[in-house]
Amino acid sequence: MPLTKLVAVLDPAVRRSVHRRFDAMIRELKYLQANRADELTYLNEKGWTEQRLKVLLVLNSVYQLAIGPLHASARSTVGLGLTIPISHGTDLFDRSKAREVNEMVAAYKSFVEALSIKADWLTKNTAGDLVYWIARWERESDGATDE
Repeated sequence: MPLTKLVAVLDPAVRRSVHRRFDAMIRELKYLQANRADELTYLNEKGWTEQRLKVLLVLNSVYQLAIGPLHASARSTVGLGLTIPISHGTDLFDRSKAREVNEMVAAYKSFVEALSIKADWLTKNTAGDLVYWIARWERESDGATDE
């Protein structure tokens, strides 16, 4: 499973959280398949197979629980962690670490976009949100609107 390999190096607690989030999103996707089949049929016609949606759910879960929080700590250009380094045990979060985090986030988003997935979809909270935003994007790409 791609999720297992992607999270193998994470702290065990974070790894469990990512797995729980992914499992919850899969359950929601199955619910949507049973209750909003028309929307998912539309997405399937546009190339969004169940497997492709699951890949997005994996990438979203990893971003939400592992990458996003690091990214949030590295966005500012002043303050704690940047102009004032943070020491935690033997770890140091400073301007250099923030630059590494930002480079990692940029690489992750570039990887995601190479899969024809919008980086913005990494920030969506639920499978339902993702289905909505993907369908909206597909309709806009076709020149149609939701209204």
